[in-house]
Amino acid sequence: MCGRLAVAVAASASAAATVAWVIATRRRAYRTDSRACLSSSTSRGLADLRAEASRPSAMRSPPSQPKVLTSAGPSAIDRFRKKVRLVMAIRAMLRHDDDSRWNEKHSDPPHVMREAVVIVMVGLPARGKSFISNSLLRYLRVLGVDARCFNAGKLRRASGERGASADFFLASNTQAKAERDRLAMQCVDDMLDWIYSVYSDTTSVAILDATNTTKARRQAVVERCRSAAVQAASVPGSNPPPLRIVFLESICNKPDMLEANYRMKMHNDDYKDAKDADAALSDFMKRVSAYVEQYEPLEDDEVTMSSGTLASDYLTRCGLVRMVNGGQKLELCNLGSSMVMLNISMLLSCFHLMPRRLLFVPEDSVDATEVAALLRGAEAEDEEGRPVDVLCSASSRSVDLARQIEMMVPSSAVRPNASTIEGSFQPRAIFSLCNMNPLGGCSRGVCPESGSSHSAHGDASPGSECSGSQFRRETFMALVQRLKDVILTIERLPRSLIVLCPTEEVLRVLLAHFHGCPADMRPWNMVLPRGPIIELQRDHAGFAWRSVPVPSIARIGGA
Repeated sequence: MCGRLAVAVAASASAAATVAWVIATRRRAYRTDSRACLSSSTSRGLADLRAEASRPSAMRSPPSQPKVLTSAGPSAIDRFRKKVRLVMAIRAMLRHDDDSRWNEKHSDPPHVMREAVVIVMVGLPARGKSFISNSLLRYLRVLGVDARCFNAGKLRRASGERGASADFFLASNTQAKAERDRLAMQCVDDMLDWIYSVYSDTTSVAILDATNTTKARRQAVVERCRSAAVQAASVPGSNPPPLRIVFLESICNKPDMLEANYRMKMHNDDYKDAKDADAALSDFMKRVSAYVEQYEPLEDDEVTMSSGTLASDYLTRCGLVRMVNGGQKLELCNLGSSMVMLNISMLLSCFHLMPRRLLFVPEDSVDATEVAALLRGAEAEDEEGRPVDVLCSASSRSVDLARQIEMMVPSSAVRPNASTIEGSFQPRAIFSLCNMNPLGGCSRGVCPESGSSHSAHGDASPGSECSGSQFRRETFMALVQRLKDVILTIERLPRSLIVLCPTEEVLRVLLAHFHGCPADMRPWNMVLPRGPIIELQRDHAGFAWRSVPVPSIARIGGA
């Protein structure tokens, strides 16, 4: 909170010490005031009062003030009233804080509809399972959902099988298969231990990042989940939410996309230290072939088990999502009324794997000439020769900046190209989004009026006052709710994009989603990288960032 919370905290100690004094002096102070008023009234007499009442209002004499014996300085009544005002102000602030926290808790459907969701990834190696898992994890964490990813490959490498050859994944290698099954179930147990350790009044999502390429493995995962749900419900006094199991299968059948994914796999922990890159790629291809031999695609009837007759069926629900070629096709089945899966399905519907760069520019650190130079340089560096889009808020300053940029670098100046990639034939787009408009700030860090710091989560609300001034504020999570459509728009756009960020908090939300923040840090506490411009470029884990300088103005003159 801002100055109000600082006043409340500072005054709480003195208020605690004076509450007893206030109660003790209340009767005495009011008794003194009442006696003085009574004495003044009786001294005038009833006849005088009637005569005074019969006079015209303009001729009436002002009423005499009650006479209270005072010492040098404020009277007891004045001191009492001052302390009462202080106590009432503290109570009002605390009540407002409670109302704000309650409203924030009950304004987001995924949090109101408490859920426990397990997302089980399915697919062959190099089909984008980890990429999708990391994207979902970042998005859920930005939305304030407790989410964690459990990667079977990391567990295998931690157990001593780092850099295992393709022979380890052969179906004929029974000893290795038993070890892989043991590690997979251990990963499932770790996931279930975590999801039932989360406070039951909140929504939690666990992602099982593994191949799960056979029906037997997927059935084993479901049985473990059902057993855990029954055990959690049997604890006296517990009220765990139903466990929803969602299989998310990633299918890729485009040769060019697969080749790019295979080469990107050379950066993971199994192959990044390999001295011979060609030999490492050949070994990985053998691993893929071993999985292909035993792969059983996910079928719709595998999720109908939630409508069976077992006693534990009401504690678990099953659904599936099938994604083809990185988002070119999306199928949803039996997701029910899950609010968190609504958010996840909206994000998945915006997925694509088009090559592009995201350039985040603080609006107050550049002028139109510098942004125009950045735009021209980004378009010149695009390998497909596509235009670069611009996204800004709808504030007057942003609109004026965007209009100047449009005049400096008209869309007709983009060089022609013969590419057939998505977005090649559309002119440059400039988006002005009202959801990015600043509300006045004070959502994190230091309040401009008081200079006091406060948390970004739950300590401020839109329209509240800041140190006695009308200073609109909002919590970090309220800002996230405003920016959900902005995030999905950026995800959906196929080309490189320049985003003019009106505030540091908008930049923090966007970076927390597209790049992520450390697991032990909340998004609103994420430290922003230094540099006037932050560039994100797609890699095997999502987006990697780097700081870039403001471009030279000379770039405006030509491509």
